[in-house]
Amino acid sequence: ANRTLLIHHDRFVLRVLPLALDRPNCVKQLDLDRCYMTLADLCRQHGHRDQALNWIQQGRTRISETDPSFEVQARWDFRELILRLEDPSDPGLRPLLHKFATYYSPKLPQLRAQLEGILAQLDIASPLTPGGIVLPGAVAESGGVWQPGSPVAAGTGWGGGKL
Repeated sequence: ANRTLLIHHDRFVLRVLPLALDRPNCVKQLDLDRCYMTLADLCRQHGHRDQALNWIQQGRTRISETDPSFEVQARWDFRELILRLEDPSDPGLRPLLHKFATYYSPKLPQLRAQLEGILAQLDIASPLTPGGIVLPGAVAESGGVWQPGSPVAAGTGWGGGKL
């Protein structure tokens, strides 16, 4: 399996790596992250989109069991986003963009502008704008973001009282 990854002959990799990943003794000796990403990339290159998504999901699940770090999870989500952006009608694209808007964007502020640029180039409505998901600091349609010291709007249920 390691030599297969080294040679990187597409059809051979697509035959050998799934077999190796099914064998527990082989899995212990493999770079699982590389194996799953290679399989996902090859399936994507050959037009097998559903198989690529399947490999991404399997890789995310298996890798997160051994390394649940933010970076590993982000790498798999970015890989999935790249694949899903190829088909703007993909039903899984909006939930994934929502995850990027609510989870990754606050942690990686520069990501928001870059993602909005990509979405604009692909002519995909951005969930990062006020028309989609309202992020912290964005102006809400009902009159704006409340600031400390600002009066509370009537009828909001935020009258004087206990917490």
